Amino acid sequence: MDQAFSDPMAVVYWLARMVESGEDPQFIVRRMLIPAPEDTGNANPNALLLANTCFDAINKIGWPEGRIILPQTAVYLASSPKSNASCEVIGKAQAAVKKTGDLPCTSAMPPAN
Repeated sequence: MDQAFSDPMAVVYWLARMVESGEDPQFIVRRMLIPAPEDTGNANPNALLLANTCFDAINKIGWPEGRIILPQTAVYLASSPKSNASCEVIGKAQAAVKKTGDLPCTSAMPPAN
């Protein structure tokens, strides 16, 4: 995990650099949707909800009105506790599937039909 993403001031600085260089705010907010579950994850499940709400708001109101919403979300994400447990567990599960192949479902995970 990038330590700069844990520093609210650094996040806002880079956000301002992206905005001032002409980066599309919709691209920026899409990039916020990634660290919400990857870096913050279950340490603060509301991070993904806020990032998705920010995405919706930017798409609804656009720019320049969205200039306050982006840093609000960025600071929230940077200030949140971090946990990448979901990334680790899905990686382990995918590795197990690749190793063992198509095994029948156990009683702990019934078929989806």
